[in-house]
Amino acid sequence: MRETILDRAGELLAGRGYAGMSMDDVARAAGVTKGTLYHHFPEGKDALILAVGERSLRRHGDGLAAAITAAEGARAGLEAVARWTLEHSGGPEHILRDAVRFLPQEHAEAMTRGFMTRLYGPVRDLLEGGVQRGELPPHDTEFVAWAFLGLLAEFAELQPSVVRPRLAEQIVGLVLDGIGGK
Repeated sequence: MRETILDRAGELLAGRGYAGMSMDDVARAAGVTKGTLYHHFPEGKDALILAVGERSLRRHGDGLAAAITAAEGARAGLEAVARWTLEHSGGPEHILRDAVRFLPQEHAEAMTRGFMTRLYGPVRDLLEGGVQRGELPPHDTEFVAWAFLGLLAEFAELQPSVVRPRLAEQIVGLVLDGIGGK
């Protein structure tokens, strides 16, 4: 039941944003009573949104970690991250952007920490590893990680309206060309 509630709340949040989603909407979409909804999320809407965001970060982070682990080298790792992100559009970025503006500070900080740990950190580490192994020239890995994730998030939101067979490779090429990579 909790997973169904999280699924429906995530869909509503993605479509309507924080301000456009109510607990009544979630109860109707999940096919539960408002009492059942509050049984699972007694602290209300903010706790529900935090749970949706944490689950999304966990799932997306696990997918990125598996993609990075299966790849050999920085370019292959970045391409694997890009492919996985584009194939699994609707990642946590859209939830984070909207919700952190409205959530209480402690919840917003928790979601930001989750993003930094599960998404940003592995990409930054992949770039730093590429520099250390001589695969990439020295560069500001923090900035490049942000730019790369930002590009992916924007293209992922456009999917499937922007269909390009080699979009992941083109995004990685653009980023690596920008830093003078191979």
